Amino acid sequence: MHPTKSKFPRLYVPDFLNQGREVVLSTTQAHYVLHVMRKKQGEGVLLFNGKEGEWEGELTVCSPKRTVVVCKQLRRPQKPESDIWLLFAPLKKDPSEFLMEKATELGLSEAYPVVTEYAETKSFSLAKAEAHTIEAAEQCERLTVPKIHPLQPLKDVLVAWPEDRILYVCVERAEVPPLLQALDLSKKVAFLVGPEGGLSEKDLALLEGQAFVRFVSLGPLILRAETAGVVALSSILLSLCVVRSSLM
Repeated sequence: MHPTKSKFPRLYVPDFLNQGREVVLSTTQAHYVLHVMRKKQGEGVLLFNGKEGEWEGELTVCSPKRTVVVCKQLRRPQKPESDIWLLFAPLKKDPSEFLMEKATELGLSEAYPVVTEYAETKSFSLAKAEAHTIEAAEQCERLTVPKIHPLQPLKDVLVAWPEDRILYVCVERAEVPPLLQALDLSKKVAFLVGPEGGLSEKDLALLEGQAFVRFVSLGPLILRAETAGVVALSSILLSLCVVRSSLM
């Protein structure tokens, strides 16, 4: 009898996964499994890589220099997940961590940090953002990890924008429709949330010239940037759940 799933440490690995495959854990992963979770040789670990599903593995080597997990059986096959993009101005450390964690839990597929005129900071740590999304994906049991793009100017992202994806720009104090009213679920979607100071006139002028842009409201209150991102992603997630329920 296998232990319940909650007793298995769950790790994201870049390795190809199939039955009998040996996966060498990173130093950080080995420390977590052996010293935090206190797992021993012969005990179970769950592995996923975003491509071959989730595998139950067994610890076969537990040494200070090398910790190995062998894939034993497929627990969950890979399935399609949501295709939602989020564009956001770089935030300070704590708000950025919060946004990456919650966005991962809400099904974000790709994140684009973009430079806007009033951005709080002009820097963005790609490595730290990836670490937070991996940890969140491990905890919430999704089978993929969001792709995080390097920081780019907003105009550069717009130039390369795919024509089949609508960009919903969340703005404040404007006569625009509510997000839930404007959402077109027949199209691919993305959201843009500005910094604490909002989008500038220059930013808005750049966006207004794009055929794929739709300006929307998240309600009458002025939200923090990280809160706005969570609200936008929650809206699309709830809308998709309603649609799926109506088809059942």
